[in-house]
Amino acid sequence: MFNYLSHTTMAETLFKKYRDDGDIINDFFSLQRFKTYSLGVSLSDLKLNNIPHIYGTQKLFFNMIDYIKNNNLTCDYDAVNLLYGHISHYFYDININPYILYLSFDLERVGKIRSDDIIKSYLSNYLLEKLYNKNIFDFKEDCFNNTKIGDSSKGMINDTYKKIYNKSNVYRSYLHTINLLRELENVKDLFLFQKICKKMISFKDFLSLNKLTVKEILNKDNDVWYNPVTGKSNNSSYDELLDKAILDTSFAIKEVNQVLYDDKDKVFLEDVFCNLSYDTGEDLKLVEKKYYRKRDRK
Repeated sequence: MFNYLSHTTMAETLFKKYRDDGDIINDFFSLQRFKTYSLGVSLSDLKLNNIPHIYGTQKLFFNMIDYIKNNNLTCDYDAVNLLYGHISHYFYDININPYILYLSFDLERVGKIRSDDIIKSYLSNYLLEKLYNKNIFDFKEDCFNNTKIGDSSKGMINDTYKKIYNKSNVYRSYLHTINLLRELENVKDLFLFQKICKKMISFKDFLSLNKLTVKEILNKDNDVWYNPVTGKSNNSSYDELLDKAILDTSFAIKEVNQVLYDDKDKVFLEDVFCNLSYDTGEDLKLVEKKYYRKRDRK
């Protein structure tokens, strides 16, 4: 949840790209709803913790698509953007999270705050400064202010989570999380609300403790890093990974629209949603082997 602003910021970047290019996906693409629902399966965390990130990832999308088609919701603003938002969340995570796992694996935490949460918060700040020229502690995301989960979306959420995870009334977790984020003034409030710390840590202290630089976190020099499951090497920077996540999301939404609006068989989407772990970006069947490489910090 600490990178919720990364998700909303990426969603807005993608939406504006479509608008500026004159390539809006369809008439039902809503910036406010898309940004809100870009939190994706994390909106279910209060009910299921991290389970949807590591189980049934492909089934979730197929169930949502079937629900929209079977209930004639292809023109329903809320239901369609609920699906689009989950797609955006998925492709951000499978592209970015493997890098964050690699980067944070051997870092010292500061207090009770996990190193990956600190990095995720920093990356949110980085995106906010790029898009809005705002600091994370001076920014309040307003997309949650007027978002009300429609009855159609409630049905889709409950049906999907009941069929895949055998959990009932999961829409209440979505609703509660959106209401919580509506009340937060900034990320500092989120840390304090979750009682992780009584006061904010110094990001500079975190960098100093781990002999780390901001340039390293963003991988500006395109240093080689390794996928935590396969050990496959990669040298993409954070910005390059983000660009790929945006392109992947754009492609996936357009492919999904062929199923929703052109009656194409959803079977071909198996190559779009490859049943990957949100955490590692690899097939859920693979056992995590911890191919991490520690950086030399002298």
